[in-house]
Amino acid sequence: MGIPFEQTQMGHKYYEYQLPTLIKELEKFNENIEVLNKNIEKLSSLSEENEVSEEMQTISLTDKEQRLFLAAIQRERDVCFEVDEEAREKGDTDVVNLVDVCNSIERKVKKALWER
Repeated sequence: MGIPFEQTQMGHKYYEYQLPTLIKELEKFNENIEVLNKNIEKLSSLSEENEVSEEMQTISLTDKEQRLFLAAIQRERDVCFEVDEEAREKGDTDVVNLVDVCNSIERKVKKALWER
């Protein structure tokens, strides 16, 4: 049999750097999604209460928020690409294509926020 993955140089790199990096990036991504959800909820409740002008109902993300979201999703996509590649190299057939998940999230958020 061969050397266990966790004892290889690639395994060490994965467990010591790549996995913790992925976890940190996912935590940042989740925080950004929570902020976006709160903004969506605010807009939804304002719209439902009908106490706000049409101009206020079309509030979108600020430029800074848009840049933050796009940067976060790109970082996630990059990390997910590495994870996908490593899984393919190991021959893991049960892997979900994480890059596709990131692309799907980005499309949904853009549609919900920017295509009103």
